[in-house]
Amino acid sequence: MERTINFIQVVYEYYKNEPPYSDFTLEELLEKEIPTGKKAASVPVAEFEQARQDFTKDFRDIVRIFCIEDFIEDFKINGEYQFTFADRDFLVTLVNHYRTKQAWIKALKKAFNYPLDKRNFENLNREYFCKFQHSDELIAELRFAVEGFLEMYNRLETISKDAKKKFEQTIQIATQYPIMAFKQFFSKRIFNMCTSAITLEDVTHSLDGVILNDYYQWLHTTASQLDSVISNAQDSLIAIRKKRAKEFQNAMNKEAELRIVSGCAERLNQYVREHCPEALDEHDEWEDSSMKRTLAESKKQRTKNSRHRQVWKDALMNEQKNHPEAFEIMAKFYNII
Repeated sequence: MERTINFIQVVYEYYKNEPPYSDFTLEELLEKEIPTGKKAASVPVAEFEQARQDFTKDFRDIVRIFCIEDFIEDFKINGEYQFTFADRDFLVTLVNHYRTKQAWIKALKKAFNYPLDKRNFENLNREYFCKFQHSDELIAELRFAVEGFLEMYNRLETISKDAKKKFEQTIQIATQYPIMAFKQFFSKRIFNMCTSAITLEDVTHSLDGVILNDYYQWLHTTASQLDSVISNAQDSLIAIRKKRAKEFQNAMNKEAELRIVSGCAERLNQYVREHCPEALDEHDEWEDSSMKRTLAESKKQRTKNSRHRQVWKDALMNEQKNHPEAFEIMAKFYNII
């Protein structure tokens, strides 16, 4: 998708239908064209520049709230932002929501009151719900912003899959959006289920009011089933965490092992370099590939090969003596022992 929209065009898209800018083109507001007629003397150049600065500040604040400042730089070409039409429409709507929606004004903007490691959108959502009884709006705004930014970044054709994955992880961790959406989904389901209470009419229309006992049994059974599901889910998450932590630790151990083996190899090469440099240049000399070699030449080559083998043995013995722990790791790595 072609990126042909620069940042000032995004700003103009936001303001173009509002007075005093609605009567002017972007070129006129930037003084790249001279208007004619009555509007020639009333071009709000200074006002538009201030509006541009205000829009830029709000855009940067939103980016900072979601901790994606570095990623937004990927939208620059030759130092200037370049967006698609879809990007432009999303950013215009997002800034409008940032300025007008109560979820932003009363809650999400408060993220700036907390340092990054203390920022918690779940707490902001809880405070907002306690004040306004409206948690759906805040989560809806988070969903719109997060999914919009993800779509924007995924449209970048010059960015690797790994970079896009890192962007997704960054914005989801910064906002806790997935877990908040998860909680919202289940709280609605539980609430809807609990509103299906037995009424007096249900009781009077059952023999001896037996439905009331059925209802109590249903509550007990449902609570037991939910408890079991939740316990299993928690155990599953604990297992996933342990598995990924073990994978990470194994990778770190492997990396450390490779550094040790690399260090051993360098010391071995250094030993051979000091005692018999030509042994480092040995390639296929173990095989006598020349049918024209004389007996004397073959004997000389075997002597040379034997000397090379001995210097490598000496190097290994020296490594084992001076760096026994590293040598053992290297030996296991190459299946020497």
